[in-house]
Amino acid sequence: MPPSRSRALFAALVCLAAVVPVAPSLAAFGDTPPAVSKMKIAPASFRAVAKGGPVTTKGGAKVSFTLSDGGRMTVSYRRATASGYKSVPGTFTFIGSFGENEVHISGRILKAALKPGRYRVVVKPEADGARAAYAAFRVLK
Repeated sequence: MPPSRSRALFAALVCLAAVVPVAPSLAAFGDTPPAVSKMKIAPASFRAVAKGGPVTTKGGAKVSFTLSDGGRMTVSYRRATASGYKSVPGTFTFIGSFGENEVHISGRILKAALKPGRYRVVVKPEADGARAAYAAFRVLK
């Protein structure tokens, strides 16, 4: 191989070695609002915790879901009525991360236990155009 051709080949290999593959950042997905998917609650029926805040480590239920992007999430409740679901006063927020997430709810909001009945837990990303996801559960006596 002539020296000029080997130098050109060497220069091309050096340039290729300098290019480091970079994983796409989450900022690349910023054009679309974060989406909540695969949401489920277990157990689907539980007693509200006697005292404490809206999140617990013992008792209550585990809400699990997948996020397409991380960010602040708002959690609220809706109670089943004869004409549909009515919002329960009060919300709480937490920071969700990309991928699988879970939060343990206690069945309490605004320092009070939810009354026995059927509810939906609603998780909504705090972003323009984001859609909420929900899962049904029952609070027992």
